[in-house]
Amino acid sequence: MPARLIFLVYIASILMASTAYLPFLPPHPHTHIILASQSPRRSSILQTMGLPPASFTVVVSPFDEDDSDFRSLKTRVSSSEYVKTSASNKASAVVELYRGGERELPSPATRGVVIGADTVVELGGKVLEKPKSEEEARGMLRR
Repeated sequence: MPARLIFLVYIASILMASTAYLPFLPPHPHTHIILASQSPRRSSILQTMGLPPASFTVVVSPFDEDDSDFRSLKTRVSSSEYVKTSASNKASAVVELYRGGERELPSPATRGVVIGADTVVELGGKVLEKPKSEEEARGMLRR
């Protein structure tokens, strides 16, 4: 059975309580994009979409993916639901940094949009997390 790659982008507004899944985010002069990911690949994707590096800020999400309650979720929901929840949690944690005053937008007139993303590999209906060691990675590839 081939592995399936699931990638999801979750977009949350800092100033509004609403959140949405959007396939495309058009640039707006009063919108500042915050990428809730330390992945260089995700920054590259935004640049490929035409967003210069100065138009967005990378903020590492404080969401703890290793939390046992969250990790156990992958055995209770579909892979798609798991990755959606992970991306949502990453974006929401960064939103709270701004709402709590730990981070600030470039100006008061700017609205912030946070993009959280996650990727998982599914094999045989099970989510394969990032390997923690070279040995674990080899074991995944042998499956």
